[in-house]
Amino acid sequence: MKRLISKAVIVMLLILSLNGLAFAELSESDINFFLEKIATANNEQLREQGINMIKMYADREDPNIDGLKKAVKKFVEPIYGKKFEEKGYDFDECIESLDVLKEISREDIKSLISHMEDKDLDGMKEIVNKYIEEDSNEDEEKSSSGSGETLSTPEENKTTNTEEVTVPKVETPKVEFKDLDKHWAKEDIEFLASKGIINGKSKEMFNPDGKITRAEFTALIVRLFDLKQKNTSFNISFKDVNNTDWYYDVIKTASEYGLINGINEDTFAPNKEVTREEMVTIIIRAIDNKNIQNTNKSNIAIDNFNDKNNMSTWAVDNINKALKMNIIKGKTENSFNPKEYSTRAESATIIKRVYDLINKK
Repeated sequence: MKRLISKAVIVMLLILSLNGLAFAELSESDINFFLEKIATANNEQLREQGINMIKMYADREDPNIDGLKKAVKKFVEPIYGKKFEEKGYDFDECIESLDVLKEISREDIKSLISHMEDKDLDGMKEIVNKYIEEDSNEDEEKSSSGSGETLSTPEENKTTNTEEVTVPKVETPKVEFKDLDKHWAKEDIEFLASKGIINGKSKEMFNPDGKITRAEFTALIVRLFDLKQKNTSFNISFKDVNNTDWYYDVIKTASEYGLINGINEDTFAPNKEVTREEMVTIIIRAIDNKNIQNTNKSNIAIDNFNDKNNMSTWAVDNINKALKMNIIKGKTENSFNPKEYSTRAESATIIKRVYDLINKK
């Protein structure tokens, strides 16, 4: 199991420390050395994003390790695939090794994530050693008998390995979709995709004019605001959201923060298309939750629109605030169309405005 876990941690290391990794260090085989590198990654934002990725897929009653493998492959392989090969690793084999996370108890996954967040190296080592201890004697026998692979310590490699191949600093991988050529929202969509906030319908197609569902939009907000579950025992009452659904964790998280409501007490309608007023309401709740101050100004007000009476009572204040923050505009000069379903491109453009608001210096 030790070899298998080591490969898995190589992949997690790449997720958590993307632009600070020297590939000379991949020759290390000690899992605790890898965990130390993960916990002390230079890029704090990417480290947190990586931990959140593991949380999203592995920290659940029914871990979606296949989903984690797909996410890792999508975002890591384009940048590091060749580097893996140069160091003698088969990228697909390393991806498959993430299956080892299925063997680690959920309690230990939670503890491991917590220790990663706190940069508690001793705590991480204690957990991992529970899963490699059974093979430690076998490894020692192989090393002493001269058979098998000889494992060197981090200190030994530092003195004997003179190769200094460092991954170039990469802000974000460029993402391009074939169906966005000359599309008015192309720049915003590809920017958000490169940040891992929004996904295409496939690797090459975004479907900008397709509609976006309530679950999909909720996922965008959770990623955009980097929301984390505060209470893992928090339960949702929606009968149409199951723990096997891909959107279970994001809806659970958004519910805990008070960002979303169902269409009634028991129904969230995750696959129902999101309306413009629903979309705005979720955004403003998230902004208020994070206490983000308005730095944008707009003269557009609800009174400008002839269809203001069509707005739901619960949405009016949120729409007015979003208009003043220049997050959303009318469909035309005189109409807002609150009940109209938003397209994927329109949603992306609004999310990009919120991203700029959050990250404005």
